[in-house]
Amino acid sequence: MMSPSLIGFFYHDEDIQVVKAYASNRRWVVARLRVKGAVDCQDTEAGFEMDDPWFVINPQKSARYLDGGIWLVDAGDYDNDGRSELLFSINRYNRGGYEIFYDDFKQRAVFEFSYH
Repeated sequence: MMSPSLIGFFYHDEDIQVVKAYASNRRWVVARLRVKGAVDCQDTEAGFEMDDPWFVINPQKSARYLDGGIWLVDAGDYDNDGRSELLFSINRYNRGGYEIFYDDFKQRAVFEFSYH
């Protein structure tokens, strides 16, 4: 039997959907993506789930994975440095909390807890 962590999810470029995307006046973009038909790809008892991943694209058009199983709560300049930080809520099986990205997405802080 193949381990769930070794199972591949095969898709084509046209199967990728942009669920949400936000752009800043400094030309940064954050986007939540989904693979068509993968909405219900969760089997946490078997040890895997497929949450919509979030990516950041910098002004030079380089993309980087942020995380999955999160949703955007707010963007604001919480430390008064003239740049926005992004606050996400963690929404995963048996896990909750918050994740904040700052310093042009080079840094992040996580507050996470389990329900059980």
